[in-house]
Amino acid sequence: MFGVEAEELLLADPHSDTTFELLGNTGTALVVLGLCLFAADRARHLLYPLASVGTMTLTLYSGHIAVMWLTEPLGSGYGGISDVLTHDAEIYVIAALLLSSLWRYRFGSGPLERMLTRAANGISDRVVPRPRAPTESVGV
Repeated sequence: MFGVEAEELLLADPHSDTTFELLGNTGTALVVLGLCLFAADRARHLLYPLASVGTMTLTLYSGHIAVMWLTEPLGSGYGGISDVLTHDAEIYVIAALLLSSLWRYRFGSGPLERMLTRAANGISDRVVPRPRAPTESVGV
């Protein structure tokens, strides 16, 4: 009817789009996720720089765009890729890991993330005010 034989639906071959392939891929993804979470729990200090980058992605993305704009050679045109340095990507990654680790150690989340959090909390407080803490009553 649809050009697929019934026995083909029992296959788990790569890219066969069968239920068994989907179940196998889901199981593999869950095992990999579990191993990553286990490793992250055991190697917390080793993974601190990666976690730091994750706490300030908006700031790092914005900084990356600004640095690319500043280091773009004159005359390369709008949207050109910076070719000032041969190893731009490696320098950006190392700088992001170092700067975000130092910033997180000293201040916590990134500056743009803090600004966005304050703005979102301010708006949400106007829409749905937070309940006030109960005050102690003086003896009656």
